[in-house]
Amino acid sequence: VRFINIGEMVNKGLEFTLNAKILESENGLNWSLGGNISTLKNEVTKMYDENDIITGRRIIRKGEAVNSFYLKKWAGANPENGNPRWYINGEGGATTEIYNEAHEAIQGSAIPTLYGGFDTKLSYENWTLLAQFSYGFGNKIYDALGQFGRSDGRITHIYPGYKSQYNNYWTPENKNARDPKPILGKGNKNATSFSTRYQYKGDFVRLQTVRFSYRVKPEFLDGTYLKGLEFYVLGNNVWTYNFDKNYKGDPDLNIGGETSFTLPTLRTYSFGVNVNL
Repeated sequence: VRFINIGEMVNKGLEFTLNAKILESENGLNWSLGGNISTLKNEVTKMYDENDIITGRRIIRKGEAVNSFYLKKWAGANPENGNPRWYINGEGGATTEIYNEAHEAIQGSAIPTLYGGFDTKLSYENWTLLAQFSYGFGNKIYDALGQFGRSDGRITHIYPGYKSQYNNYWTPENKNARDPKPILGKGNKNATSFSTRYQYKGDFVRLQTVRFSYRVKPEFLDGTYLKGLEFYVLGNNVWTYNFDKNYKGDPDLNIGGETSFTLPTLRTYSFGVNVNL
């Protein structure tokens, strides 16, 4: 195997950090806020042979983000007959029910263009509440095994698929459904083939950590061997909001931007004690 450079690319962006004390009072009530925001623009600036490199669902093209998604664009189910449709030019306008008549086009990138985090801390005397958030915007996520999760009846008899597909498929009484008419054991034409049907916006906000604690007053520790004692409750991955209502998975993925029945980050709660001897 021989590795060679195929071109050049640049990453540009800005990063800002801000910390502020919102409230600081003599009665022991304090409130602070902090956060950071980063922007990122990735661009392939030069291809040595000037030709696109297409690998599966990805493309490397001058002027675009590296490894951008290269897919046919899903146009939804035909409300008249429930058949799948795609945009012919890969962007918009005229549609077709024949998969091979549709053309691929760049459909976004797995690289977020805006990301960061923020935190807030509120304390009163010996009580403290700390919350930390993370977020990301501008990227796309592709469900690599979506064809099994939403198979339009092709393998429903052996794998029921995603819960979200129920009541979302076309019937004569539900003509504006998200998914095409299911056909048991066959599926509907090429509806499960690669397209933006299984692509989602990756925009999210997550409550990463929340911690509530109480520090015992020093006078209560007189006559003991303890210099400090703190009790706390800690939650990790407490809450996540996906801006794409059709995406039910974990949006905080690796740079590849693909999920395949990936287990989400676990939500955990714990209780602890810090002892200072």
